[in-house]
Amino acid sequence: MSPWLQAKVLRVGGHGRCHPKGVNIQLPTYDASFNYIVLKPLASVSDSDETPEVVSMLVNTDQLAALVQLANFEREGYESVTMPRATGCQSAYLLPYLETKREVPRAVVGMTDPYSRRHVQDGMLSFSMPWEMFQEMERHAAEGILAKLRPSAN
Repeated sequence: MSPWLQAKVLRVGGHGRCHPKGVNIQLPTYDASFNYIVLKPLASVSDSDETPEVVSMLVNTDQLAALVQLANFEREGYESVTMPRATGCQSAYLLPYLETKREVPRAVVGMTDPYSRRHVQDGMLSFSMPWEMFQEMERHAAEGILAKLRPSAN
């Protein structure tokens, strides 16, 4: 895996950027009340004193298809997932974080810009969502499309 994706801490303050110099992608911004975003495996999150804001994962196209179906399970409409033009880190954290402010948050498909594509395996994209949406999807996983796709025990 690329060292870029193995980073445990991403600095959000200062003059850092998530895209190569000269690339200007106009996306919403927000004033962070913190200096760092901690990135770590979900299994390492302490239930007692930590609540993630965003869950991000790298998925292949089959996994993406299943997650898009699951994201729309028992929701009205069909717009529970968005795939905006954005840099890799904008789609993995910034946009899903901003989705936490929406009445009905959406998941964000990312890692579509040419700069970030070179840091992931071919055929992989990111799928990121607010924590509450992740929990909703997890509750529906047993009865949704993923349950029907599980291999049989035979």
